[in-house]
Amino acid sequence: KTRIELTNKDKKRLLDRQFYHAGSLLPIHPDDLEYESEEEVDREWLIERNHTVVDDTVDYSYYEKRFYSLWNHFFLRQPLRLKVPNEIEGLLKQFTVMYREILRKPKFRTVFICHLLQLFQLKQIDAHCLDHCTDLVQPVQS
Repeated sequence: KTRIELTNKDKKRLLDRQFYHAGSLLPIHPDDLEYESEEEVDREWLIERNHTVVDDTVDYSYYEKRFYSLWNHFFLRQPLRLKVPNEIEGLLKQFTVMYREILRKPKFRTVFICHLLQLFQLKQIDAHCLDHCTDLVQPVQS
C-alpha cells in the first residue's frame, strides 16, 4: 500500500463520508483512507459486470436500469481521485452535459433527479450542484 499525504481539510471531508472497498463492499475504516491500493482494476470487466448486475436486478424499472447502466459506465471510465475536492460534483456535471438530451426525457429525468437527491442526502454533492444539474435537464420550452 502507498501512503497518500492528506491535508487536515481533506481528512475532514473524507471522515464526513462512508467509503467501501470495491471488491468486498465492506466499509473502509477511517484510518485506512490515507492508503491507496496498488491492485490493478480491470475497468472493462467492472463495466460489464456492473451492466449485468443492473440488468439482473428485478427491483429496477426499465428506465432505472438504463439510467444506472449509463451512469455507471460513465463513472467507471473516469480516473477517480478521492483527494480532489468536489470530484463527484464535477463528474456529475460532465455527465449531465454529455447526456442532457437523454436525461431530459420525462422518465429518465425522474430517475436522474432521484439519483441527484440520493447523492445530496449522502453528502456527495451540495445544493448548488443539485440545482445546476436539475436545471440542465429541464425540458426546453419552445
